[in-house]
Amino acid sequence: MQKKLPLKKKCHKDYNLYFLYTLKLRFSKFNIWNPMLLRNILILITFILLSIVIVFFAQKSITSAYDNAISKFSSNLLNDLQIEERYAQDIGFVVLTTISENPKIINSLKKHDRSIAIKELNKIVAEYKAKTNIKNLKIHIHTADMKSFIRHWKLNKYGDDLSGFRKTVVKVHDTKESVFAFEIGRIGLTLRTLLPIEDDGVYLGSIEFIQQFNQVPAQFEKHGNQYLLLMDKSYLNIAKYLTTSPDMENYKVSSKYFNKDFLEESRKIDFNILRSNKFYFSNMYMFVYKDIIDVNNNIVGMHLLAIPSKKVNELIENDKNTIMLSSLFGFVIMLLILLLMYFMNKK
Repeated sequence: MQKKLPLKKKCHKDYNLYFLYTLKLRFSKFNIWNPMLLRNILILITFILLSIVIVFFAQKSITSAYDNAISKFSSNLLNDLQIEERYAQDIGFVVLTTISENPKIINSLKKHDRSIAIKELNKIVAEYKAKTNIKNLKIHIHTADMKSFIRHWKLNKYGDDLSGFRKTVVKVHDTKESVFAFEIGRIGLTLRTLLPIEDDGVYLGSIEFIQQFNQVPAQFEKHGNQYLLLMDKSYLNIAKYLTTSPDMENYKVSSKYFNKDFLEESRKIDFNILRSNKFYFSNMYMFVYKDIIDVNNNIVGMHLLAIPSKKVNELIENDKNTIMLSSLFGFVIMLLILLLMYFMNKK
C-alpha cells in the first residue's frame, strides 16, 4: 500500500512555491528597464540634485551677505574719513594760496624783514577769526634754506634749522610742489599743508598751515560711529607732549578729544587679527583702520574707525532672512513641478 505524504508537509511545500511565484511577479514589476520606473528614479535624482544646489547657493549667498555687509560698512567708514581729510586739505590750500601769493609776505622774505610778514599775518589771522570758524590759525613760514622764519603762534622762536627733522619742509624744498600730509611734532600727529613761495620763478621759501584732527571724533559720533587718531609709540622721542597720553598696544592716542568708553573697548582689539582681516569684531563694535603714512612712506600711526556691531549684524540678519525665504520659495516651486511630473507620469 502506497504511503501518503502528510498534509502539513504538502501544504508547506505548496506555500513555498506560491511565495516564490508571488515574489517573482512583484519583482518583475520593478524591472530596471521599466520606463515608468526609470522616469520615477530620474525625478527622485533630480529632486536630490536640485535640493543640494539650492542648499549650496543658499550657504554661498549667506557667506556673501556677511562679506558684503563688512565691505559696505568698512567703505562707509573710510569714505567718511576721506571726507574729513579732504575738508582739512581744502581749508589748508584755500588759506595758504592767498597768503603765499601776498606781495607783503613775498617782500618780507626777499628783504629778510620779519616785521613786514608779522604785521600782515596779524591782519589775516584776525580776519579769519572774525569771519570764519577757523579760530586757531597756525601759520609757519620757512626760508629758502629751510630755516624757521616766522611761527605766528610763537614769534620769539625762529632761525632754527628744519632740514634735519621736518620731512614735509624738505619735500617742498626739493620738489617745489605743494604737500599735504600727516607729520609728527611735539604734540603728536598733525596735518600739514605746505606751499612753495616763489617770485618770478625764484624759490623764496615755503608756508605751512598746521591743523589738528580734533574735530573728527565729533563728526563720526554724529553718525553713531567712533574714531581714534593713534601714533606709533616709537615716535615719542619727537612727540614729547604725548608721554602721558592714553595708550593701547604700540600706539598713543594723538587727539585731544576722544570717547573714553570707546577707548576702553578698543583696548580689546587683537591688532594681528585686525591687520590680517582688515576688520575686527568686539561685542560692541566692528573696527577698521587706515595706516597713516608720512611723506617718506613710513607708517607713523593709524586711523582707528568703528561702527556699532549691532548695525552690521542687523544688515547681515536681514540679508540672511531674504536668502532663506528665496531658497524656501525656490524649493517649494521645484517640489511642485516634480510632483506634477510624477503624477503625470503615473497616468
